[in-house]
Amino acid sequence: MPVYHKHIDIVTPPYLKPKRSHLTAVSVEANFRPPSSTFSILPTELQIEIFVHFLPTYPRVGTAEGPVLLSRVCKSWRQLVYFTPRLWSSFEVDVTAASVDTPSTYAKSNDMMTRWLQLSKNYPLSVRIVHNPLGRVPDQRSARLVAALIPHTHRWRNIQLIIPASDVVTLQQPLPLNLPQLQTLTLHLNGNWSSRSSLDITTLNISWHQLAILDLQLEHNNLLSFDKCLEILSQTERLERFSVNAECVLTCPGDFTEPILLPKLETLDLVLHGGASGIAESHMTHFLARLSLPRLCDLRLAWLVRQAAAWAPNQFNFVTFLRSVAQTTCSLSIRYLPLSADQLVECLSALPNVCHLDLRFSLGDCENDPITDQFFTKCTVHASADRMKRRTPNPHILPNLHYLNLHCYGKRYTSPVFVAFLESRMKVPQSEPGPLPTSTLTSFHLLSMLPPLPSMEKRLGRYRLQGLDVSVETLLVR
Repeated sequence: MPVYHKHIDIVTPPYLKPKRSHLTAVSVEANFRPPSSTFSILPTELQIEIFVHFLPTYPRVGTAEGPVLLSRVCKSWRQLVYFTPRLWSSFEVDVTAASVDTPSTYAKSNDMMTRWLQLSKNYPLSVRIVHNPLGRVPDQRSARLVAALIPHTHRWRNIQLIIPASDVVTLQQPLPLNLPQLQTLTLHLNGNWSSRSSLDITTLNISWHQLAILDLQLEHNNLLSFDKCLEILSQTERLERFSVNAECVLTCPGDFTEPILLPKLETLDLVLHGGASGIAESHMTHFLARLSLPRLCDLRLAWLVRQAAAWAPNQFNFVTFLRSVAQTTCSLSIRYLPLSADQLVECLSALPNVCHLDLRFSLGDCENDPITDQFFTKCTVHASADRMKRRTPNPHILPNLHYLNLHCYGKRYTSPVFVAFLESRMKVPQSEPGPLPTSTLTSFHLLSMLPPLPSMEKRLGRYRLQGLDVSVETLLVR
């Protein structure tokens, strides 16, 4: 019987089959048709926003990154990418120092950058040119790239030029227009070749009042004096971050009526050079006194002036400046400032809200090392203090410290005092009244010239198990 019915089913005429069989087949076929892409049904504006969030900040020209990678996915993406100038308006050109500067290599990098500039049309530009040379043979590729970028200055928005000092020749003429869209300017001059002539950054037709970020790391031939810095800062009411390596020279340091107000400045990063002994220290403190920084939260000072013994007369003015920014400053970096242990403690006492602290002093100067038992004792939290000590206004400094990085010689403090500091900062007693820390120390790093004792290594291992990110390293000189 099964065979007979199967045979009957096969020979059944089409007009005897169910009338909806064709419709059923069509509906089944439609059900198995692959659905449309979710991305493809989004509005074009939303697709572009998704692409923008996918891109790195500065896609590298000449690599399969950013819009180039997106264009290889499918035809529709390729069309969208190549007709969206915004996707091509941010890029980085990295001049490889190891490659040879030949006409072909230059033409390739220049042509690729030109192509990106064309695809970006009139969209504001965010460009980073990086050239970190390793050899002593002059290489002019970055100078040529900067020259190709100058005709587009009216579109400059965020510009970073990290190039050899010898390639700054393209910037020694005033730039066209006034850079109407410029918001960020970074200029780092490096390499083994000095520029043949000086560069006066104040003559480049830059609209300083538009800038939010200004980072100038120039060579010794082109260092900005404090006078030039003040001239620029007096025009930068929108500035949020200012980084500069400056020469400690200030004309008429005591001749000013009111400070320069920088209402939005949050980061001040000064790398200080030059100046005669006793004068550089005074000029630095007078320069800082001319600044009003109501929103400063990150202060970085690097002292690369020759060691001098004239800091003491300027300590009062320096501490006065620190107190003026104490309410908002939460991050402090001091490198090689000629402070004694007492002076360092006084400076840190003026900044109770600092939670991120970076202190770097000479690894080769044992006599003047300010990291001493006194420093660690002042930073130690005494949880079992008696009532008299509890009434002391400041039983310890840096109550909010959670990150500390130290570079020092390492001979002027003892292990017991150092251990007491670490252990007091790792656990914060909550029942003790008084100005105790509001946060525990979570990260501590120390680099010195003296190796830690074996017992110290065991302690550090236990601290790591308790959650402290801690390292004690030694610089070995052979």
